[in-house]
Amino acid sequence: MTQRERQIPEGGPPPSPAGARPHHPETACASSTRPDSCVASLWEEWYHQAAPARRQAVVALAARQGVLLTRDLGLAEGVGPRAAGSAGQARRPALAALLNGQVRDLEPIRPGCPELADADLDPYQREAVARAVHTPDVCLIQGLPGTGKSRVLAEVVVQAAGRGERVLLLAPTGAAVDQVLERLGPSTAVCPVRCLGPDESVQTLFPCIRRLTLAERVRFFQEHTLLRARQTLAALSEILEIRRREEGLWARLAEMVRREEEIQVRLRELQERRSRVEAEVEAELGGSAEGEPSTLRIQWQACVRLHDEMLARIDGRLAELRAEVEKVRGERQQAEAEQGQLRPLVEARQARSWWTGAWWRAAFQGNLDERFEQLGKRLEELGAAAGRLEEEVAGQEAERGQAEEQFRA
Repeated sequence: MTQRERQIPEGGPPPSPAGARPHHPETACASSTRPDSCVASLWEEWYHQAAPARRQAVVALAARQGVLLTRDLGLAEGVGPRAAGSAGQARRPALAALLNGQVRDLEPIRPGCPELADADLDPYQREAVARAVHTPDVCLIQGLPGTGKSRVLAEVVVQAAGRGERVLLLAPTGAAVDQVLERLGPSTAVCPVRCLGPDESVQTLFPCIRRLTLAERVRFFQEHTLLRARQTLAALSEILEIRRREEGLWARLAEMVRREEEIQVRLRELQERRSRVEAEVEAELGGSAEGEPSTLRIQWQACVRLHDEMLARIDGRLAELRAEVEKVRGERQQAEAEQGQLRPLVEARQARSWWTGAWWRAAFQGNLDERFEQLGKRLEELGAAAGRLEEEVAGQEAERGQAEEQFRA
């Protein structure tokens, strides 16, 4: 008895070799609530009838290639066509029943509809997607041409990929596969790889499908993905080098953070103290319980009275100065207007332009030059007076600002 035979419980079926899944196109078993029942029966029958050496050889073969076909079991050594025929007879009715809609042996699935990437699917298509994603065995979707089967399949692929599953998409023709792949679009959850059939070539595919082949995927990875990865690595290396050069600043930064925290604590303490001081001042200004004003209120009232008197004096002087400034400005404008009227006459007389009307008007005014000179002197006096007044106004405004600052202090 071999070691594997000693591990088989009494009366129990022999275990299937690791990684071995017997399969043959003619004996494929449809999934049901016990999908491996027909495969297990064929394996058990062969295992009990085979010689120990043959068993070990088949187990070693399964370990090497990862899968066992029915021809690897050596059907000519006794198991033969009887077992294959019985297995085929056991499988074909189940598959035929499944294709004919006879699913009494399968538990119905009532899943909730997941969050779909294609929000335009109708309720029937949404239910088909939910059943296909959550079924534990097999899901058949039937529909006439144009009912959206490819659209449903694309959503099923997206949902399965979003759950971390790998999807093998097969179809009788490559065009059917391409139709589903086109509907996937630029989905970030799916990384499809288009495999070529024996009668296909890359040149016959559409450009959007051609880039999904393994060769194009490898080329894009080498020409674009690796290049961007190297660029990102170079940029991150530069940032790392900058951070290393700034390493000496981290201690200072930590010290500044600590000082900032201390300042925040001190600021909160001062704010609390200020609120208490304001409350104490309000209570002090309120006076005693007998209604007599406190010493602080008396001082405060005296300060307010002095402040008001000072502001009243400054504001009165400012009003006088502004009135004088306006008076000087008016006289200056009048003198400038009169000087502007006499200027053409003076210029015509000085130029001796006797053929002009200005020269003849100046000829009848004997004191024209004297009046023009007096107006110039008057303008100079008014300009000096306006400058002195503006300086005094600025001084009074500065004094008023100082009084306000002192009062606030």
